[in-house]
Amino acid sequence: MPSRPPIAACLLALPALLSCSGSGFLQPTTGAIEITTATTGPPDPDGYTVRIDDQDPVPIGTDTTATYPAFTSGLHTVSLGGLAPGCSVQGDNPRTAAVTQSDTVQVAFAVACAAE
Repeated sequence: MPSRPPIAACLLALPALLSCSGSGFLQPTTGAIEITTATTGPPDPDGYTVRIDDQDPVPIGTDTTATYPAFTSGLHTVSLGGLAPGCSVQGDNPRTAAVTQSDTVQVAFAVACAAE
């Protein structure tokens, strides 16, 4: 017959189990990055690419908002590329996104394109 744990050990563990609030269980450990592009002037016909950290660039439209999930908390580098000649990003490129646990950080790129 299998042995059973002593009743005293179970009674000692009971208060510890009852005092757990559950606040530390199943908490998300990542956040998301939401990237918005807005273009003035004639838009780039094939859109742009966005790169986060050292990941491969992915396509994004010229007037688009896209959310990229599952980034660890901390600082991440976001860059916009694939711009047509005559188009330029206004402001810094790349930009730094400070991701926090369970939140979505927003990064906006304004692109100005001149008629050729």
